[in-house]
Amino acid sequence: MTLTRLAARERYKGYDVVIESLQNLRQTNPNLKYLIVGKYDHKEKSRLDKMIAKAGLKEHVIFAGFVADEELADHFNLADIYIMPSEKEGFGIVFIEAMYYNKPVIAGNKDGSTDALLGGKLGLLVNPESIEEVSAAIMRMIKDKEQYLPDRKLLMGNFSYPVYKEKWRDILFSF
Repeated sequence: MTLTRLAARERYKGYDVVIESLQNLRQTNPNLKYLIVGKYDHKEKSRLDKMIAKAGLKEHVIFAGFVADEELADHFNLADIYIMPSEKEGFGIVFIEAMYYNKPVIAGNKDGSTDALLGGKLGLLVNPESIEEVSAAIMRMIKDKEQYLPDRKLLMGNFSYPVYKEKWRDILFSF
């Protein structure tokens, strides 16, 4: 699953690479599905539909479109893996959200995603331009999902609300 906006002007989230990875992965995992959640513009959706059709993946890629906040938990619970091999993510709160729902995470290694995954301690970091690395990371998680589940204590020790509040307090009182 990937939760993101899909915009023709912002093609850096990595869903293209995930779709391309599915071509190889479906050979050994014919039931593999990719759920993309988020609002999209029609130009980008049309481009992706053509890409998916050309690759023969119509039955493997599902667009949920915009999903209200109160329905996000249900969508996360449909997924086995959260993946967004972005190239220009500022931080990646969505990764923390996915880990909150106990999903193993695959993210890009060239942007703020690395901070959300604590440099790889909370998930797998891949070259977002490499179909091979993305495919290999997905396969590793399919083969041993339990090994890649986020460390709850490490997650909450770095990104819980009390930790966030304390960090802000420290910043405010440091002046």
